[in-house]
Amino acid sequence: MERSSQKLTALGSAEDMFKKFSFEVAKQQIQSEAYDPQDVITNSRGLLRNIIENLVQDRRWRSAYDAANVRNRFLYSPDNRKHMIEEIEPIDRLSARRGIGKPLADTFDNCDGVWSWSDNIKNTL
Repeated sequence: MERSSQKLTALGSAEDMFKKFSFEVAKQQIQSEAYDPQDVITNSRGLLRNIIENLVQDRRWRSAYDAANVRNRFLYSPDNRKHMIEEIEPIDRLSARRGIGKPLADTFDNCDGVWSWSDNIKNTL
């Protein structure tokens, strides 16, 4: 576990974050939309942003969010987390088949999908 976490923190922008406490590399990648396939931090952030954009556009989800008394509980609820994971599935299938058409897609398209990308990262650790 310790060896894997050391290797993980050495990939892409994570190295600057953990060793220098600097977010500049990640910020530059995100702003320029030049994602490094080995960068777990920026790719995961891009994937999360894509999922959130999809959720916010879903009227049912948005209504439930707006109606929630405590939004933090709503966001961390098991149902909502399951819904977020379900958002990854079509992104995975689409990127594996023909690409998702966003700058972030280069990372996932070259690996035949989101889950394949995460397996590639895991195998490098």
